[in-house]
Amino acid sequence: MAEEQPDHIAITKVRLTSLGGLASSMTVKDHEPIVADEPLDFVAGALAGGDTGWTPVQYQLAALISCANVAIAITAQDQGFQLDGLEIRAQSDLDLRGLLDGDPDRQPQFLHIGLDLRIQTPESVERVEALARESDRRCPQLGLFHQAKVPMTQTWTRDGEPLFTLTS
Repeated sequence: MAEEQPDHIAITKVRLTSLGGLASSMTVKDHEPIVADEPLDFVAGALAGGDTGWTPVQYQLAALISCANVAIAITAQDQGFQLDGLEIRAQSDLDLRGLLDGDPDRQPQFLHIGLDLRIQTPESVERVEALARESDRRCPQLGLFHQAKVPMTQTWTRDGEPLFTLTS
């Protein structure tokens, strides 16, 4: 029998099935499966990517920015903040040494994550920055990267003009 969890604990389950080589299929509940693979130029020994789906790193970035979107929406609601639109773009710089070359002294690691948050709102820059800082604090995915001490830059813009940048 599963142990009873407090209301504030969320249990998430995802299932992965290897499709051979570097490709896999992942499912959540009854939703359509999603495929992960590496690009054709990704070669690790006798294995090469087939470019049949997103890479695991792309999924990680997608998880990061979709979680940030949720945290921003919840925080905006709590702060009475007028959020008319939001687009988030993410880029990672990843050192693959240790994965591809088998170097036992290296762990592959994110060197930097850059987030470009393009907000649509009539709110003041001060209110946008308060939203940014509080939603950053609330986001579990951002928390993972902060706790791992991955350098991160979050650039907030409105109408193509930079408002401010958060760095960690």
